[in-house]
Amino acid sequence: MDNSALLIGFESGQIVLWNLRTKKAELRWQSAEALRSITWHYEGKQFICAHVDGTLTTWNLRPQEKPSTIVAPHCKR
Repeated sequence: MDNSALLIGFESGQIVLWNLRTKKAELRWQSAEALRSITWHYEGKQFICAHVDGTLTTWNLRPQEKPSTIVAPHCKR
């Protein structure tokens, strides 16, 4: 884990990996659903987002357009 990396999730679905040392965004993702919360996976190679529709998405740190997994334990899909 890099202590200079800050993961920021916006209600709009925008996710940014911010570098505290350089004060610049290193990576960006766009989620299709509005975010409720976001947290790092314990290994620091992925992060998980909870969305307002009840879905949970897991994203890898390498740039990609879609999450690696989507589950809907509390969703009416």
